[in-house]
Amino acid sequence: RTIVPERAEASLSVRLAGGQRSEEIAPALEKLLRDALPAGAGLELRLHGAEPSRFDPETPALVAARAALERGKARLGLDQAKLGVEPAVDGGAHAARLAIAAR
Repeated sequence: RTIVPERAEASLSVRLAGGQRSEEIAPALEKLLRDALPAGAGLELRLHGAEPSRFDPETPALVAARAALERGKARLGLDQAKLGVEPAVDGGAHAARLAIAAR
C-alpha cells in the first residue's frame, strides 16, 4: 500500500552566473515551480536572493587559502576526487581534519 504524505518541503539553491540577477531569476523559478504543480497542490515559496560575486584567484587571501588546502590534502593523502566526495559523506569531521592539517 502506498502512502502519499499530505505535505512536502524542499530546499532549493540556484547558483547565479555573472550577469544574472536574483530579481530576474526568482520570478522565472517561481513560474517553473507553479507550472509543475499537480492539480489541487499549493506552493509556499520563500526566496532569499544574493547576487553572484567574482574574485580574482590571484588575490593574496585566495592564493594563501589554495596553498593551505594543498598542504592539507597532501598531509591527509587526499587527491582531488577524494576531496570532492568525502565532505559530502562526513563534511564536518573532514573539514575539521583538513583545517587542522592545513595549519
